[in-house]
Amino acid sequence: MMLGLVQMAFAVVAGTLVFGMDWGGSLPMVGVVLVCWAAFNTSLGFLLGNLVRTAAQMSGIG
Repeated sequence: MMLGLVQMAFAVVAGTLVFGMDWGGSLPMVGVVLVCWAAFNTSLGFLLGNLVRTAAQMSGIG
């Protein structure tokens, strides 16, 4: 999950500095949404890791 958070933080900083993106008035709420997204993806990875038995099955899922 930490790697995902670091990647998202980099994307937010790069988007702000390079592209001049405006993240709205509530930057802490954007952070909460990004942390929830990272937690969801981590949970999904754990779930698929427990359900899938072979690499071929995983490649069929995505």
